Amino acid sequence: MKLEAAPRIALVLLVISSISAMVLNVADTADEQAVHNVDTNLYYEAIQDAIDAPETLDGHTIQIDAEVYYEHLTVDKSLKLIGEERSTSIIDGGGSGTVINILASNVSVSGLTLRNSGPDFNDQGVSLDHSINAIIVGNIIADNAWGIWLENAVDALIGGNAIENNTLGALYLGNSTGNDISRNTIRNNEYGVWLERSSENNYISHNFIVENWKGIYLAKTANSNVVENNTITDNDDGIYLSSSLNSIRENTVVDNLFGIYSLHSGGNIIYHNNFISNVIKQASFNESYVDFWDNGHEGNHWSSYNGEDLDGDGVGDTDLPHQGLDWHPLMEPWSKMRVFSVIINEETYHVTTLSNSTIAGFNFSSSAKQVSFNVTGPSGARGFCNVTVPKSLLRDSWLILVDGADSTASTIITETDAHTFFYLSYDFSTHRVRIIGSEVSDISPPVADAGEDRIVDEDASVTLDGSGSHDNIGITSYTWSFTDETQQVLLGVSPTYTFTNPSSYIILLNVSDGAGHHATDMIEITVLDVTNPVANAGSDRTIRVDTEVVFNAGGSSDNVGIASFEWDFGDGYDGTGITANHTYTEIGAYTVELTVKDAAGNSATDSITVTVESADDMNDSILIIGGLIGIFVIVAYMIRRRKASFTQSEHD
Repeated sequence: MKLEAAPRIALVLLVISSISAMVLNVADTADEQAVHNVDTNLYYEAIQDAIDAPETLDGHTIQIDAEVYYEHLTVDKSLKLIGEERSTSIIDGGGSGTVINILASNVSVSGLTLRNSGPDFNDQGVSLDHSINAIIVGNIIADNAWGIWLENAVDALIGGNAIENNTLGALYLGNSTGNDISRNTIRNNEYGVWLERSSENNYISHNFIVENWKGIYLAKTANSNVVENNTITDNDDGIYLSSSLNSIRENTVVDNLFGIYSLHSGGNIIYHNNFISNVIKQASFNESYVDFWDNGHEGNHWSSYNGEDLDGDGVGDTDLPHQGLDWHPLMEPWSKMRVFSVIINEETYHVTTLSNSTIAGFNFSSSAKQVSFNVTGPSGARGFCNVTVPKSLLRDSWLILVDGADSTASTIITETDAHTFFYLSYDFSTHRVRIIGSEVSDISPPVADAGEDRIVDEDASVTLDGSGSHDNIGITSYTWSFTDETQQVLLGVSPTYTFTNPSSYIILLNVSDGAGHHATDMIEITVLDVTNPVANAGSDRTIRVDTEVVFNAGGSSDNVGIASFEWDFGDGYDGTGITANHTYTEIGAYTVELTVKDAAGNSATDSITVTVESADDMNDSILIIGGLIGIFVIVAYMIRRRKASFTQSEHD
């Protein structure tokens, strides 16, 4: 039985060893391979291997580490391809073919650089072919023939990408519908965004389109699309129209050679755009085709329009139609949000409107306690306006008038601590809106006056004086702040403080009124040092002639600090410094005087006596002292011996 068991044990050990090797190999692979199926936790060397793997199923996420991958991908599963960092997770086509060809629906590609496709017309960075609900967001798509090509694509989101330096174009849509092209930077391509061949109901918005040949090109039955809120600048043609029934609105078209070029198009509605400083022509059009250059009451803003607004509705009334097109040119650049500044006593207050209306004729009246303006829109439509008024400007007990009629009850009024918000709605034409409060807030700041600069002695008690400050209503607080070793804060119009440390103090006075306005002023208090230092020249000394002696004033002190030490050695010589060396060449008694001064000029003196003897005198003195010490030692020894003998005799 034992002989039969041995092969089985060996087999088990072999299996265990094989499994261990496989585990170790997987661990090594995870370290070395940069493509990771998050759902299966399997790793791959190539992205296409991860896509093609039978374990990779619809809905899985492929994580792509920061590295350059020289591949051409075909995505025929509903996957998410996510790069670690879009500038360093790079898929490079090596100068041939299409980099990523997406054939499946519900595919997401994000966080990658897709570059270097082939140079031909059918080569792209990304191709969507009959794909539905694709998401291409947050990528760099550069140096391809075409950046992104949509063919029969439906409901794709192309957003937040940098699509740059593609030789033929950034985005092409053919027979594609319902796609959202938003918030991309589209720079230095032949075409920016090109739609044709029944590409309809697409939404192109909030893109920055710059330095292309054609910014946005709607051609060949690319109808019923919305082009909205894009910034289109420094292109040859900003917008090129050769299709119908599109809505072109709320775009800023600036510094192109041609702002908008309309050829073989008709039935497009073009309004609320800003055409500014386009070099050759703001607009060029074919008179054989009719587009609509307003919404019935509001057209576009043209930097070239010099007409007048006669009725204050924000729409020009003279020199019409502008460019032979626009019967309702806007006097100001169009924006749904407008910020109006009210400047009073050098302080600025902002009243903000958010509206689908043209806002014009804004006015603030302190005496009438009101904000007023005109709203304008196309007849038969419904307008709204949300107005934000700071409480520091106008407040309390509101009355809302529209064309003189009380609309307070139908206005939604909300508030925070700092602002009041008004939401009005109305049937369009032109209306005058007046928002009237019961109180114009205190809009005048106070004036701070901290008094005159002063010079005082240390330990003086100083009363500060802010009584020269004033306000149109009244000052509610006085705060004085300065540093005296630590931060000091004093309150009140005339607080008192004792300055014990000589220095120069900058004191800031901040005054406030009840409306929260404040003002500041500063004074300088110079506190003089009037405390004399203490001089300490050391102890009296006896030295031999021609011997160098070191004097030390280290025992001297001052409340701030000693600035100078001056020595008079008593023999016609002097010195400086906290220590000084001197050699006496003649016998005698000398008075050495130390004078110390601080930075304020306060001074003190101290003196010691230095006795200078000859070398023989010093030796005699040493012998006498030595003899006396010897006699003292002998006497002490005899006394001790005597006591010892006496103690022994008593014991006997």
